[in-house]
Amino acid sequence: FIFYALSGASVFLFRRRAGAPAASYSVWAYPVTPALFVGLCLAFTINAVFGETKDALRGFAAAAVGVPLYWLSRRMERAASPTSS
Repeated sequence: FIFYALSGASVFLFRRRAGAPAASYSVWAYPVTPALFVGLCLAFTINAVFGETKDALRGFAAAAVGVPLYWLSRRMERAASPTSS
């Protein structure tokens, strides 16, 4: 549910960057609907951490492995692209 929360929170990020709402990410009853969705997803995540701690920590660890891999791929991508100077 943590990734659902992040995807819901991205609506706030897109709105802040673009200013006016675009049709590609318009949301009914903004900002209440996405805030409620993000809050519920975080509540489910917290419930999982307290209810099934071992399983939740395994899930967080599996997701955390992707962070250094993402950084590495971004670094390799920048090194491979020519600089525009």
